[in-house]
Amino acid sequence: MIEEIKDKQSKRHIARLILEALTDWFGITESREQYIKDCGEQIFVVAKEDEKEIGFICSNGIL
Repeated sequence: MIEEIKDKQSKRHIARLILEALTDWFGITESREQYIKDCGEQIFVVAKEDEKEIGFICSNGIL
Protein backbone atom coordinates (compact mmCIF):
# COMPACT_ATOMS: atom_id res chain seq x y z
CA MET A 1 0.00 0.00 0.00
CA ILE A 2 1.16 3.54 -0.78
CA GLU A 3 0.08 6.42 1.45
CA GLU A 4 0.87 10.13 1.60
CA ILE A 5 1.78 11.31 5.09
CA LYS A 6 0.94 14.89 6.07
CA ASP A 7 1.94 15.04 9.76
CA LYS A 8 5.52 16.32 10.21
CA GLN A 9 6.27 14.16 13.25
CA SER A 10 4.97 11.03 11.51
CA LYS A 11 7.16 11.77 8.48
CA ARG A 12 10.23 12.10 10.68
CA HIS A 13 9.37 8.97 12.68
CA ILE A 14 8.99 6.84 9.56
CA ALA A 15 12.16 8.27 8.01
CA ARG A 16 14.08 7.50 11.21
CA LEU A 17 12.82 3.89 11.37
CA ILE A 18 13.90 3.19 7.84
CA LEU A 19 17.14 5.18 7.64
CA GLU A 20 18.51 3.87 10.92
CA ALA A 21 18.13 0.35 9.51
CA LEU A 22 20.33 1.34 6.55
CA THR A 23 23.54 2.24 8.35
CA ASP A 24 25.73 1.27 5.39
CA TRP A 25 24.06 4.03 3.34
CA PHE A 26 23.12 6.49 6.07
CA GLY A 27 25.88 5.90 8.62
CA ILE A 28 26.95 9.53 9.10
CA THR A 29 24.82 10.61 12.04
CA GLU A 30 24.79 14.35 11.32
CA SER A 31 23.77 13.87 7.69
CA ARG A 32 21.10 11.35 8.57
CA GLU A 33 19.63 13.61 11.27
CA GLN A 34 19.46 16.55 8.87
CA TYR A 35 17.75 14.38 6.24
CA ILE A 36 15.21 13.19 8.82
CA LYS A 37 14.55 16.77 9.93
CA ASP A 38 14.11 17.94 6.32
CA CYS A 39 11.60 15.15 5.58
CA GLY A 40 9.07 16.82 7.86
CA GLU A 41 8.82 19.80 5.52
CA GLN A 42 8.56 17.85 2.27
CA ILE A 43 5.99 15.89 0.32
CA PHE A 44 6.24 12.41 1.85
CA VAL A 45 4.90 9.09 0.59
CA VAL A 46 5.37 5.81 2.44
CA ALA A 47 5.16 2.24 1.17
CA LYS A 48 3.66 -0.27 3.60
CA GLU A 49 3.42 -4.04 3.59
CA ASP A 50 1.18 -5.67 6.19
CA GLU A 51 0.87 -2.27 7.93
CA LYS A 52 4.67 -2.04 8.32
CA GLU A 53 6.59 0.83 6.75
CA ILE A 54 9.08 -0.60 4.26
CA GLY A 55 10.14 2.45 2.28
CA PHE A 56 9.46 6.08 1.56
CA ILE A 57 10.15 8.89 -0.84
CA CYS A 58 10.15 12.57 -0.04
CA SER A 59 10.52 15.62 -2.23
CA ASN A 60 10.41 19.37 -1.89
CA GLY A 61 8.16 19.42 -4.94
CA ILE A 62 10.77 21.00 -7.21
CA LEU A 63 11.69 18.90 -10.22
